[in-house]
Amino acid sequence: MFELGKKAKIRINSSLLVLLVMLSLGLTACAESSTPTPNPIVPGATATVAQATPVPATTSAPSQTTSAAPTLATSTPLATVTIVASTSTTAATTSIPTTSAAATTSAVAATTAASTTAVAAPAQLAYVDDYSLVVLNVSTKDKRKLVDSSTTNLGIIGNPAWSGDNKTLAFAASTSPKTPNSRSSIYLIPASGGTVIPLIGNQPANSSDYEPLWSPDGTTIMFTRGLAVNGQFDPQRSKHEIWLVDANGQNPRKLANGKQPIWSSDSLRVAFVTDGTIKPGGSDFPENNALKLINSKGQNEWEPLNTAKIPSDFSKFNYPFSGEARIIQYPAFVDGGKTLAFTTIGATGLVLSINSLNGSELKLWNGQHEGGYARTYAQPKAGSLLIFEGLPPTGYRSFSVVDMSKAPAPDKPVLQSFGGPSRGEALFPVWSSDGTQIAYLAASNSPTIGLEGPVNGTIMLAKIGAGTP
Repeated sequence: MFELGKKAKIRINSSLLVLLVMLSLGLTACAESSTPTPNPIVPGATATVAQATPVPATTSAPSQTTSAAPTLATSTPLATVTIVASTSTTAATTSIPTTSAAATTSAVAATTAASTTAVAAPAQLAYVDDYSLVVLNVSTKDKRKLVDSSTTNLGIIGNPAWSGDNKTLAFAASTSPKTPNSRSSIYLIPASGGTVIPLIGNQPANSSDYEPLWSPDGTTIMFTRGLAVNGQFDPQRSKHEIWLVDANGQNPRKLANGKQPIWSSDSLRVAFVTDGTIKPGGSDFPENNALKLINSKGQNEWEPLNTAKIPSDFSKFNYPFSGEARIIQYPAFVDGGKTLAFTTIGATGLVLSINSLNGSELKLWNGQHEGGYARTYAQPKAGSLLIFEGLPPTGYRSFSVVDMSKAPAPDKPVLQSFGGPSRGEALFPVWSSDGTQIAYLAASNSPTIGLEGPVNGTIMLAKIGAGTP
């Protein structure tokens, strides 16, 4: 184990800590393609909303080279932090934007297309501290508060997202963030600091916009829109839509009905899940939803899988328990877009994948008979590694890394796991933009599930390379 300079204490009072890594954590970042720099957004300006109309056609997955399957080196302490949680995060509440647990994969992957020439830049982490947006320099431990919730009327919720050129951050914010399920809108701010600008000038009053995601080519921002039910933005009972808007705030348009969208690495396709239904007299949470794909022009929407098609018997994978998937969640494109991974909630939590081109080749990667799983994070640069968050019955939140270029073996250990009763909690994992390192929070106290109070921990860097932690 080695240390990156002197530890810096960071006190965080927030309902969540969101880590987003810019560039390559201090390494040289070499881009795959040039990225257009978004034009400055005009505050309040907007174009006529255009509803996307599906037409018969087909799309193909990107053809890219799969990266090698490395192992994870020793984790390195970066900074000690303290979080005060105002709400609990459990498998049953993973769709609630205000309790979203970690940074989205696309937000990080979008930083890989920064320039056609190699550039050296300091690694930066963007995170939410007491509803404020903070950027931390990994090397110097210096931090800058870009949006201060104590001096503005905005409180940030959910996951901030880096633009493809690393010059702008997009984020969702509410004027009453401490109120559960409050209405939110999406804003932009220069990464160097400056004026906060609303992304869309005429957002409907009955909508709440959150979880912005820059397209990898830097031209478009995707976000989820929740629609009010009886004047309330209930994350479970509300209907959700997926919207696109040009990076300059123009041409907002609805892409599909659904939530938890993710970009493919070529910016041509989007995977998402549908809302599901709430059974009368049953659980308060939706069930029986579907995994869908659509191209970025709003064409060729199709359904490769739904909960009814997921078998309950996984004995052929040497998994002894029945599956009983009740809800599909958090898809991620892996291995250059050829594979679509996702998790499920039910009597047994599952980590599954299918072929994204035709919906075949259903594979089981991991399962928990008690407990469950939350988000997934695909390795950038068309890598074959996938992070999936675990919500085990011990209550110690964890995450694991699996290599999807190998044959799945749920009865065998994953490539690497972080967290557990003997090691404490491992929270909020995120890839560096070049896919060589993982930043996460190693909590040092008792499990945070259901905990109302401070969470003490250290921001860690796990480097992918020779050796294991």
